[in-house]
Amino acid sequence: MQIFWLKRNLRLQDSEPFFMAMKGYKRLGRVLPLYCDEPSLISKSDVSRQHQLFIHETLDELHDELGANGGQLLEAIGEMTDVLGRIHAFQKITQIWTHRETTQQSQFQRDNQVRQWCRDNGVQLIEVAQNGIARGRQASVSFPDYFTDSVQRTLRDPRGVDLSERFAEPPFPSCSRADVPDAHGIDKPLRQKGGRQAAEKALKSFFTSTGIMRYPYSLSSPNTAWEGCSRISTYLAYGVVSD
Repeated sequence: MQIFWLKRNLRLQDSEPFFMAMKGYKRLGRVLPLYCDEPSLISKSDVSRQHQLFIHETLDELHDELGANGGQLLEAIGEMTDVLGRIHAFQKITQIWTHRETTQQSQFQRDNQVRQWCRDNGVQLIEVAQNGIARGRQASVSFPDYFTDSVQRTLRDPRGVDLSERFAEPPFPSCSRADVPDAHGIDKPLRQKGGRQAAEKALKSFFTSTGIMRYPYSLSSPNTAWEGCSRISTYLAYGVVSD
């Protein structure tokens, strides 16, 4: 079995980890999309309730997208290495595909723990680079080289394709959202809503002649930025769309 590990890059479209995992299913095993609600990360001060609900809305849409392609998203509660251990005990994991991210120290430490778990259990962890930034001892790549390589890659859009034979069955049911620990704070009524559809709507609204012309004169003031800016930073930060 292969794992497609969703962290902050919450999309299927132009996702190299997803594409490569699905491409190699005959040799390396079927693919299980996985998102983990990790209590240790949810409790951090940089995570708030509005962030958490944005993620949950995005995951709900991803669940529907995967279902339309013949797959299922497994959402689990627990530390990532513990969840991997549960899955590995049920069916051996061969590879884990994910994006290499530039985030907080807590996520970097989590990734190191997953890396060590993979070494201990004979699992290959493949972290696909998505920018020119190196983490820890990883070799850096210049942005021109990264950009040139990225634009030359061909990744198929999976929407509308029956890929059921390539997906693995979840080893246990997804968690109930009622059991996921709440992040601190409260939801904000005017925040951006999660999901690819909302992201595409924001992009379509901004990338018009009026939106582009208004942007340079609107971004500096909070009074005008609300209407004049793109409002897509949240979608970029969580990888709902790519830059």
